[in-house]
Amino acid sequence: MRQPEIVILLATCNGGRYLRPQLDSLFAQREQGWHLLASDDGSRDGTVDILREYQQKYPGRITLVGPDEPTGSSMNNFMLLTRQAGAYDYIMYCDQDDVWLPQKVGMTLRKMRETENGHPEIPCLVHSDLSVVDESLALKKESFFYSSMLRADRDRLNQLLIRSDRPDQAMLVSLAGLVTTMMLLVREIRSLFDLIRTLFGFS
Repeated sequence: MRQPEIVILLATCNGGRYLRPQLDSLFAQREQGWHLLASDDGSRDGTVDILREYQQKYPGRITLVGPDEPTGSSMNNFMLLTRQAGAYDYIMYCDQDDVWLPQKVGMTLRKMRETENGHPEIPCLVHSDLSVVDESLALKKESFFYSSMLRADRDRLNQLLIRSDRPDQAMLVSLAGLVTTMMLLVREIRSLFDLIRTLFGFS
C-alpha cells in the first residue's frame, strides 16, 4: 500500500470533551489519503484513552507519539510533531477542538497541486477560511477572515515570515516548501546579525 501523501498533526491536552467530534470529522473526509500523528501533552481527562480507542477502531491510521515530559504549550507540542513528519509530502495542523468539513482535505490538496504546478521544491502554503462555532457547533461567525478583518492579500514571503493572517488549523504546507522556508529564514537571520555586527562593531 502506498504511503499517504499527507500527515495530519494533532496536539492534544485535556481535550477529551471535544476530541471525538474532531476525530469523527477527520474520518468523514472525502479524501482519505492521510495519516494522523497525535501527541498528548500530559492530559488527565481521558484524552489519551480516546486516541487509543480510535487507534483500535481505525488500524494503521493513527500513530501516537509524545514527549517524555510535558512540553508546556501547544506550540512546543506541534513542534515535536513537525519533527516527526519527514516521511510525508504535506503537513496539516489540527486543533483538538475543531471540526473539519468533509471537503477540507481534498480541496486543499487539489489547490496545493495546482499551486506547485510541477515545482514541489518551491515553498507552498495553501489555506482556507473557517467558520467560528460554539461548543454545540452552532454558527457564531460565518467567516473568520471577515469577522477578524484579516487580509488575504498578505502573501509575500517577508510578510508571512513576520506576521501571518493564516490560521494554522486551516493550512496545508508542503514539507519541501517548509524546509526551504526555514533555510531562507535562517539565512535572513544570519544577514541581520551580520548587519548588526557591522553597524555596532561587534566581532
